[in-house]
Amino acid sequence: MIQQHLHKLGAADFKTVWLFTFVLATLVLAGNTLAQEKKPRMAKAVSPEFAEDFQKYCFNNSDAVNDAKFSWQAKRITDMEAELKTVIARLEVKQKEYKTWVTRREEFISKMTTSLVKIYSTMEPEAAAAQIAIVDYDTAVSILTKLKPRAASAILNEMDPLRASQLVKVIVGSVSTEQKETN
Repeated sequence: MIQQHLHKLGAADFKTVWLFTFVLATLVLAGNTLAQEKKPRMAKAVSPEFAEDFQKYCFNNSDAVNDAKFSWQAKRITDMEAELKTVIARLEVKQKEYKTWVTRREEFISKMTTSLVKIYSTMEPEAAAAQIAIVDYDTAVSILTKLKPRAASAILNEMDPLRASQLVKVIVGSVSTEQKETN
């Protein structure tokens, strides 16, 4: 069977297989020789009179070793808890900071929206319609819903009918603003 496989291989492949086998056999033999030369050193045997002392020493100190290990683990846990508390405190400070910024931003937007509504309510319907026609749906809907109904209807009347109907659909709630922006 091996001869059939070797016969299928070309001359170059046969030389490669033979060389690989030779190198592998050399490494295995060298490894066995090194393993035989390097025997592990055995510890010197403890005389029987000290063996019992060693056992007593280990037995007597095992509680102290376990206590020291427990103490180290407890200290490590305490340190980790302190570090965690520090991180939580920093996160709480950041959270308060972000809440302050969000509140300020919402107040600014509210004031800005109120100001915009006043501006649009005093504009001519044609000019307001032209302006609202080019802003995003959220802004347009926000402004139109805060205007007095008479001013909003006058502006919608002056707008492109398709855009006006889309805004009315959003106002009524039958279509979300995300769907309208993709159309």
